[in-house]
Amino acid sequence: MYEINEIIKLELYGKFAHFRKFYTNASSQSYFLPPKTTIMGILGSILELPRDDYYDLFNKDHILFSIAINKESNIRKVNQSLNYISDHYFNLLVGKKGKVQRTQCKFELLTGNIIYDVYLGLKTKKTEFERLKEKISEQNLGFGISLGQKQFKGSIVKKETYAKNNFEALAEASSVDSSICRRDILELNLNEEINIIKEDIPFCFKKIETGREIQETSTVIAEKNGKRLNGTFKNMVNIKNDLYLSFF
Repeated sequence: MYEINEIIKLELYGKFAHFRKFYTNASSQSYFLPPKTTIMGILGSILELPRDDYYDLFNKDHILFSIAINKESNIRKVNQSLNYISDHYFNLLVGKKGKVQRTQCKFELLTGNIIYDVYLGLKTKKTEFERLKEKISEQNLGFGISLGQKQFKGSIVKKETYAKNNFEALAEASSVDSSICRRDILELNLNEEINIIKEDIPFCFKKIETGREIQETSTVIAEKNGKRLNGTFKNMVNIKNDLYLSFF
């Protein structure tokens, strides 16, 4: 069961996004919704923290995340062919002769009306979390918001704050309005007009000498258009007898 003391609802939106799958190779495939690690990076950017220095601050001992596709969104994937310059191109720059070699790669791009609802489940009181709330409310967004890559600018706003008396932890629930880890699904009702997406996403990174490495991954299930899923789900949070959220 969760031990959350406060929930902050944020809305993350933009026109274009690309959340690169960690296992993709030459063809850059994108997740349909931002992974937990992407949200952590966005919050770290708002706080102007150095890269790879925010993993401990946003670990599951201090904060949990619930990520949902907003019902007003209309997200679609398109494939773009990008021309990449060969890694031997530098030969031309030092006076060598020859034809510029290029290679084409497919790039999966999210476009349309991209809106995500992000819920922060605060487990501990930290000055950084208070500063984060203030900065988002004042739209003082530090290094800025990017939806996966720097060229895809995004926006983030604070929608609501829920005190502890406005939500309750449930051992089980019959509905879920957010993405959910597969391990928390006991039964899923597929006898409805729903469009299920399944993503294998990173949950957390660990800082190492050469940069970072993935410490944990999990399979996450969501409804493509933000519809409610019905079935039997464990480790849930109910907000005001209305929203049923899964945190991870």
